[in-house]
Amino acid sequence: MHPPSSSFPWLPLGGLLLLLTVSACGGSKPVSLPEPPPEDLRTAMDRQMDTQAQELTEILSYATVERIDQGIRVTFHAAVLFGFDSSDLSEAAFESLDLFAESMERYRNTHVHVVGHTDNVGAEEYNQSLSMRRAESVVDRLSRQGVPSERVDMSGKGESAPIDSNETEAGRQRNRRVELVITAAETL
Repeated sequence: MHPPSSSFPWLPLGGLLLLLTVSACGGSKPVSLPEPPPEDLRTAMDRQMDTQAQELTEILSYATVERIDQGIRVTFHAAVLFGFDSSDLSEAAFESLDLFAESMERYRNTHVHVVGHTDNVGAEEYNQSLSMRRAESVVDRLSRQGVPSERVDMSGKGESAPIDSNETEAGRQRNRRVELVITAAETL
């Protein structure tokens, strides 16, 4: 067993860790943490993620593909996927997301978290809603292309997680994006 700490490198990026303390008659007992996977399993996960990231880089011309920790982040800027102030997918989005779905089919032991983002122009509530609708559109397309719903989840961050300044048009364009974060499933 590993003692609780602030870092759990054996948990997939984006994994949810919930520590519970059970209390009975004034006492408490911590719930044990999962054992990390064996070193050879981590190595296999890393190799698979490296291979998938390379493939995605080669096939997705309208996206930025980054290998992060124990996963992959694929960033599509909103102008590629959607029209202005819209959550309707563009023709370029269909092609790119279909290629992404094919990759998910080849690597069936992966999970993807779709995250919508906006700039800070307009009301915060509206931007939150728009980011969620955009994430939903992406998830719907992936589902239509055969990616099972249990392998996909989503969230909308609205304007809360900018990657650039919202003071310039170029910065606002970078902030309007959808990220698809791929992690390994619990077992390979």
